[in-house]
Amino acid sequence: MNSGSDRSNTVQLILGTGAFALCFAVLGSVSAMMPVLKRQFHLAPVQASISMAIPVLLGSLGRIPLGLLADRFGGRKVFSLTMVSGWYSANEQ
Repeated sequence: MNSGSDRSNTVQLILGTGAFALCFAVLGSVSAMMPVLKRQFHLAPVQASISMAIPVLLGSLGRIPLGLLADRFGGRKVFSLTMVSGWYSANEQ
């Protein structure tokens, strides 16, 4: 291997680790705030558990079809489409 691919692998590892840490921190924050959210939104215990389970399920099970699409169409295209669709759904009113 040449040094260019080693550097690229290192950058990918750092970015992947950072993204995992950020997502884990957000999930930890939401789980810590769940008692407050449960009272504020008058959630039943089942609704609170579902609201905690959905991000975990989407994060784990969503990787399967996205991986298949990335193999077929390329990772950059699939990542870009995922980011655009996430931005669009977040800004939709």
